[in-house]
Amino acid sequence: MTTGQTTEQTIRPSSESFLPQNAAIASSPVTVSSPSGLASRHYNAEAIYTEFERLTRRACQQQEKIVGNLRYQLCTMTDSQGLIQVVYASSSLASEGDGAGYWLNENADIYAIRYFHSDEVFVLLPEARQTIVELVGNRQINVTTDKARWHQLELDARKQIMEISAQFDLNNSTVSNQPTSDRQEIQPIALMFWQPGALAGAGLPTPTIKKMALNVTTDKARWHQLELDAREQIIEISAQFDLNNFTVSNQPTSDRQEIQRIALMFLEPGALAAGLPTPTIEKMAIADDTALLTWQQGETAGMMLLRKEQGQWGVLTYGGGAIDATTLSEYNVPQTTGEALLKQLNLN
Repeated sequence: MTTGQTTEQTIRPSSESFLPQNAAIASSPVTVSSPSGLASRHYNAEAIYTEFERLTRRACQQQEKIVGNLRYQLCTMTDSQGLIQVVYASSSLASEGDGAGYWLNENADIYAIRYFHSDEVFVLLPEARQTIVELVGNRQINVTTDKARWHQLELDARKQIMEISAQFDLNNSTVSNQPTSDRQEIQPIALMFWQPGALAGAGLPTPTIKKMALNVTTDKARWHQLELDAREQIIEISAQFDLNNFTVSNQPTSDRQEIQRIALMFLEPGALAAGLPTPTIEKMAIADDTALLTWQQGETAGMMLLRKEQGQWGVLTYGGGAIDATTLSEYNVPQTTGEALLKQLNLN
């Protein structure tokens, strides 16, 4: 058994290309429809490819270990709080290269899975936790909407990452620079429960915390195993219900917040890849489940058109050009709706 040197490098495994074979650069976005029979959704292939490429180029501490006929690779980075975060993990047959690699984003979401033997790459979009995007080369994508399969792929990936991580010593990492200690956090929560009763109870004194006891265990392996077991149970319970036709109501975020989140999800990867400033949403108009907004990115500006179908917002088009009444009609926006959108943006 051998262990390689730990080095700071980008996460592009030497034995395999990080993109599907014959992937070519294309500048124009493509729109696809979900083959699941649900309403059409629009995704930008270029943005998804760009985000995947960005994640594969993240600098990290790479370790490699060969155990028997298996090669394990693990890339990690330490965040501002001293926490070790897995950026990339893979396991494969040392002689043949069969296996899989897993990329995680900054939120520790599993973003992409690549199966080396077939050169398939699947992206698990975090939005609604149901959309699976397959990268098929030539900057094209296939999109599937399937909650059960999304969660199963994510669960399998987490299991594999745990097994790979277990080959390396990560349990000795320490957590530092936390903004508040557990005791500081516990005290305000406790007082939040007691103070209203004191204030309502005929002028009773303000309560104080006299003694506090904590029993804290630091165990990465056990934490991940508990979380993994919980996810398995949730999937088994969810399988008893029909969630594919489930619609979400009483969402905590407003339409405006959801539209802004989705718009930035499309714009930010391209900005990061090109070294441009973070994009911002300047103006937004909503009328009859259709939204029109303007965005700014340094000296570049553009517009984006979105539509809400089955309770979810999807992007119809965006770019550097202006969207006028003619463009709106091309995307089947009713004339009255289009006029309302343009009026709200003062573009009439």
